[in-house]
Amino acid sequence: MVVDRRGFTLIELIISITLVSFVVLLLSMAMRSGLRAYERAKDLGGQALLVSSVLNLMDRQFAMVVSGKNPFTSPFMRFEGKERSILFTTTGGPMGTGGGGVLLVSYRYNEDEDALSYCQKIVTRAIDLRGSAPEEVTQERIEELRGEGWDCTLVNGIGDVEFRFSKREDDTDIEGWSDAWREPKRLPFAVAVKIKGHWTPFVFKWAVD
Repeated sequence: MVVDRRGFTLIELIISITLVSFVVLLLSMAMRSGLRAYERAKDLGGQALLVSSVLNLMDRQFAMVVSGKNPFTSPFMRFEGKERSILFTTTGGPMGTGGGGVLLVSYRYNEDEDALSYCQKIVTRAIDLRGSAPEEVTQERIEELRGEGWDCTLVNGIGDVEFRFSKREDDTDIEGWSDAWREPKRLPFAVAVKIKGHWTPFVFKWAVD
């Protein structure tokens, strides 16, 4: 009986190795693509949670905004707004009021750093309302600002942030709202906040007449 002991030829070996290498390459590319998709989804999920947290805080603070129509708190009212910043007094804050009271809070978006700064200051006297909120908030300055009475934090990578202000209930065109509010002793009817291209309106219970 004749036994065929012929093995693979050189060409067959080369073709086999090439095919195996090609399959490994495809699997590697698929794995890298899957990892990148996972990282993108994780980043987007983190950003969505960040935006939601900021908007929830604003919603709570706007709901507890100090109004000039309340005779007990009117001496502590202040409300000012610009396209990239807003400053107002409220009785709600994430860092507390040190036993209850009024807070002067500020949100300011820095386009160059793509960072939203949040600062709060406890108000116990009308004189505490004087002055302006910190314009330059960095990690290095947070301790210095705390010594000046401001508790600040930075939210990085939140995306483009804008504010708009409306006096009228029937005005639904947010893009046409004013980009500034210059009546510190009166509240607008509504404030709209744009983060990552999406507008979120907030209507005040104590609106202007």
